[in-house]
Amino acid sequence: MEKYNLTGRQILIVNSLYKKGTLRSHDLSLLINVSLRTIKYEIKEIKKKLNDDLIQLVSSSKGYTITIYDSAFEDYLNDLNSSRKIKVIDTLHVHNYERVFYILRRILTDDSYVKFDELSQEIYVSLSTLNQDIKEVKRILKRYNLEITSRPHYGIRVEGSEQNKRLCISEYIFYNEQVFIEQYLEKIQESFSIELDQIDEVEAILRSWTINNNVLLSDISIRNISIHIVITLIRNKQGHFIEVSDNYFDKISNDALYSLMRLLVSEVETVFSYEFNREELAYIFMHIDSKRVIAESERKTDVQNIDVDEVLDAVFAEIFNNFDIDISNDIGLRKFLSLHIPQMIKRINNNLIVRNPIIHENLRKYLYATKVTISAVAIIESYYKVKIPLDEFGYLLFYFNMALLNLKKSRLFKIGFISSRGRSESLMYENELKSSFSNAEIIRFSNLKEAEEKCEKVDIVVSINRMKSKVIKHIVSVEEGLFIEKVQNFLRKIDLYALDIDNYFRPEYFVVGVTGDSRTIILAEIYAKLVNLGIIEQSQDRKIPFISHEIGNKVVHLQDLYKLLRKDVCLIVVLEKPIFWEKSVVEVLFLIKTKKSGDKDLFILCDLFSKFASEKSKINRLINDQDYGVFMKDFLDY
Repeated sequence: MEKYNLTGRQILIVNSLYKKGTLRSHDLSLLINVSLRTIKYEIKEIKKKLNDDLIQLVSSSKGYTITIYDSAFEDYLNDLNSSRKIKVIDTLHVHNYERVFYILRRILTDDSYVKFDELSQEIYVSLSTLNQDIKEVKRILKRYNLEITSRPHYGIRVEGSEQNKRLCISEYIFYNEQVFIEQYLEKIQESFSIELDQIDEVEAILRSWTINNNVLLSDISIRNISIHIVITLIRNKQGHFIEVSDNYFDKISNDALYSLMRLLVSEVETVFSYEFNREELAYIFMHIDSKRVIAESERKTDVQNIDVDEVLDAVFAEIFNNFDIDISNDIGLRKFLSLHIPQMIKRINNNLIVRNPIIHENLRKYLYATKVTISAVAIIESYYKVKIPLDEFGYLLFYFNMALLNLKKSRLFKIGFISSRGRSESLMYENELKSSFSNAEIIRFSNLKEAEEKCEKVDIVVSINRMKSKVIKHIVSVEEGLFIEKVQNFLRKIDLYALDIDNYFRPEYFVVGVTGDSRTIILAEIYAKLVNLGIIEQSQDRKIPFISHEIGNKVVHLQDLYKLLRKDVCLIVVLEKPIFWEKSVVEVLFLIKTKKSGDKDLFILCDLFSKFASEKSKINRLINDQDYGVFMKDFLDY
């Protein structure tokens, strides 16, 4: 109820006292998730706003107690609880990113101006808090080349191209929780009645069309195009249309794919009793044409007069220079990239990105491949003069990870074998090693002394009987049982055994309690911490000092692409409270810095972080315990 003029935090305090009775400042601070000082300040503000005719709020040795005299105010509180509005207020109060999402969706889908006063009352925050949240909304909109404009006495609204608005709507409504889609569909009922199952119906029509007309689209692209067709229907009904040049329409009107697409659109038009205009037909064609998987026979040797093979040669050379990895002879990789890159460039130029729903999972699982892909992307961007979005980055990541796996499979290990018993027994165990490890060379030693003299030439030594050695670091005995499993486990961890843990991990590199409501503030805090640790020597004027990738599970991977760090370090940062980053909510950040990009330690460090970040229980334990010893134990459980 607007006349009470309470903020969300103040409503939560009053409601907690109303429901629970007498509460101490400490109890309130835990319930509301603020400091004791804030509780005392808010109590004073509540007393100022609510006069004695409404409530009496008294303090005693037992805590604070509220007595309500006004029946209308009591009805107001009862309505908040019965309608579950109080849960919404609590969510919006605790997490600023929930407010950011609310504001974004509110102004993105409203054609009229939205007044600041009305918006602040809707989300129960002060105007100063709303202004801070609006900054984050502006940052999100900027990624879509959209901006917020204001008009005195009218309010704010989103300005920008219709195509960019549709991209933003698809991401923050249709690719979020289902409740947001339902709320959006309920909101547009006056202009266009559409149900959730009709979105699935469009997808079924598109899927059937691809089969009947031999047009190859991935499942992800089919869902993506279906969503954009539905958004097109909704926006058209609301009076918003795409603009397409006559030149582009003339270019595609005689295309065989365009004729096939008209069959698809005709089915959709029948279902919804609606006819798309010429520009919207061209827009749907753009989606299908740029997102389909082309065959090798359709491969274009050049795009924008740039030879794809020349680009790939430069990409492979850059990767070799940075990582000492040669993937130039991977025929499959070259073939797939030569088909993928032209389509990707077409999508980017048409501003039609294929959303990658598992981008965070893959960035988390394949950290080393991510670093390799970053080098490749820098070359591709320089040739084609484009900026490759994160979703498209994720698809390139698949190909480079495949190439790295091929290299890993071809890696040769060396196993020393001490044959100190009968010939038949020695041959049996040696053959068992050969059959179990096809990617290993078996080097035979006649005795322990010979093995010790040549131990630098092998990765691990296997002996038939029990042996002890002060020279050989890793020795496995057949007599002790499960020797094949023990060798397998060692070879899996061989890089970990060679890693100098203390060189990268120290208690002072474990930073907790970093505060800030935006990524800019957080990164500035981390930068200052690294300066204090002596890891960064020079000052810099970059607003964003590190490149960051969200990898899911509340984790962000920071990268020192500007080469600011001067020491080897693995930095772990735990935030005081979660914040919204680019596409997800995060609480943990980490950074890996080795001597150079191609350092042999980089692969195992990336693999360690990948496995750690993939286990939610370990991430939650890090967030809750904030204990360096517990973290290291979890981290090295490889």
